[in-house]
Amino acid sequence: MSAQDTQALLAKASIFSDLAESQLASLSRLVVTKKYRAREVVLRKGDPALQIYLIVRGRLKAITAGGEGRQAALSIMGPGEVFGEVAVLDGEPRSATITALEPCELLILHRNELFHFLERNPTAAIKLLAVLARRLRRLSERVEDSAFLEVPGRLAKALLRLAQRYGRSENRGTRIELKLSQQELGDLVGATRESVNKQLRAWASEGLLVQDGGRIILVDVEAFELLGAAS
Repeated sequence: MSAQDTQALLAKASIFSDLAESQLASLSRLVVTKKYRAREVVLRKGDPALQIYLIVRGRLKAITAGGEGRQAALSIMGPGEVFGEVAVLDGEPRSATITALEPCELLILHRNELFHFLERNPTAAIKLLAVLARRLRRLSERVEDSAFLEVPGRLAKALLRLAQRYGRSENRGTRIELKLSQQELGDLVGATRESVNKQLRAWASEGLLVQDGGRIILVDVEAFELLGAAS
């Protein structure tokens, strides 16, 4: 990847989008590129936090494990998003495991290089705070959903979020261009694979969605908006 390509990719990232070309050029010289296979672990919970990552290509999931081997998916991330910055900033071990859902390419910036860059570029530091604030809002919303919504409501809202980020319009509705297993969907909403399977089959029988080759097509988006709001 050329320096110009790296600079263009950095400019698309939320925390670096307002930087001047000279600042982006300086930053592009500090990052390295690495590719990961589908299902490969990028970092593990408890690892030391030495880098932050910018997604160039592909999608990844962040999961955390609790007692009795139970897992909860914290988020699905795609191109342009940054991850790993929280632990880098506070110096604590990684709080989640990040796994590639598909072949991925990442830009990696070392902790010391990031700190030196932020000291010289306060605009980027402010943007990073905004990224962290949005992440905190999403986490707060998920806590509320877990407390007040049943599985159908949580699943409906999760499918809507995935459709907004990874959806593509087609004749039958909105196709979610992200292949997730029912177990992964269950992890994402705090439900069992069996309950997710049962709910998806019920919605399919009602004509609200279509399951097509491991991907989901939302036939009636408005119905899912009502399900998420009323459950």
